Amino acid sequence: IIMDAQVLVVGAGAAGLGVAMMLQSAGFSVTVLEASDHIGGRVRAVEVPGYESVEVGGEFIHEIDVYKHLFPDHAWKTHKLITWAQGDGPATYIPDQLTLFWIESDKRLINSVDYSDVVLDQNGEVKEQRPPSSSDALVNQIKQSNKINEDIDNLDFRSLPPTMSMKQYLQDKLHISHPAVLDLVNAGFSNTYCSNSDDLKIRQVVYYSSLFEEEEEHDADYRLDKGFSKTVIPHIANGLHIIRNWKVTAIDRSRPGLVCVTNDKGQELKCERVVITPTHQLVREISFVPPLPKEFVDVTNSIRLENAVKVILIYEKRFWPKQLHGMICAGCIIPEIWFIERSPKDFAVVGFTTSKCADKVKQLGKTKVFACSQYDNH
Repeated sequence: IIMDAQVLVVGAGAAGLGVAMMLQSAGFSVTVLEASDHIGGRVRAVEVPGYESVEVGGEFIHEIDVYKHLFPDHAWKTHKLITWAQGDGPATYIPDQLTLFWIESDKRLINSVDYSDVVLDQNGEVKEQRPPSSSDALVNQIKQSNKINEDIDNLDFRSLPPTMSMKQYLQDKLHISHPAVLDLVNAGFSNTYCSNSDDLKIRQVVYYSSLFEEEEEHDADYRLDKGFSKTVIPHIANGLHIIRNWKVTAIDRSRPGLVCVTNDKGQELKCERVVITPTHQLVREISFVPPLPKEFVDVTNSIRLENAVKVILIYEKRFWPKQLHGMICAGCIIPEIWFIERSPKDFAVVGFTTSKCADKVKQLGKTKVFACSQYDNH
């Protein structure tokens, strides 16, 4: 039997390309099969006439040690940033940077590192930062809510009720009662988990957090200056044999040492092994012979992925503090915002929303969302 490759990798997203790169480096003959004409999966950039392209997929590195391990010889320019979303870890001070909480109900900007009230001047620059008083009920509740990260690191997931939501944990265990603070955690924590505080289960959060290596660096986020689309994706795709517009519909592994992979046009490729990298919803669309184990099918059927929406606004003039790069907003249509200066006349304001917030944004449509976003940003 003539094999088309030793290994066929299904999916040319970052995972598929990365696996293919490593297998090929180890001496295997590899072919990557991609259903669309795009490589990179959810990592992608969109051209904006007259301005720099914008990343509409993944943008940030949350585990810099993994990045350094995978790409030790590539000195792509990175920006080290204060972590502004509580779901990505605690906010640790970095000089000349600012991250904020916006509390819509109180019309307050609060420094997410030291909890000072931030006052802006008419040009949007920081005019004053006022340290909080010990009796500031709102700030005290925000501080208390931020203990969630410490609890997650120390709790055993088996000690937690399977049905307890993030909101219940905040209310019952951390005694958070302020509606704006509950909304702030929903905006900066649950939104990061592509969920919401009513549906997100604390037991699941603790379990998945326990899978990270303790020695990995969690004190900052990082952004590639040129984005993943112009650095990592071209690098890992370089030299790979990639077949685009080849949608896998069936995988037959009934014969020893042979796997037959068929696409939606009835074309077939043969190999010794298959690596499948798309999300579980797409895997469910593939017919397997013999069928996948029931345990696997049951698990994938139980996993629900929520919507995620980015709203990107391009400005030629900055009206926010120069040192500000991220904020979490309680009581707004867009819960998380970050700011990128690409040139003196090209500024990107990126709103990120998931789950129920994303559903609402999608229902409103682009025109209304852009109007609301511009109002929120001002």
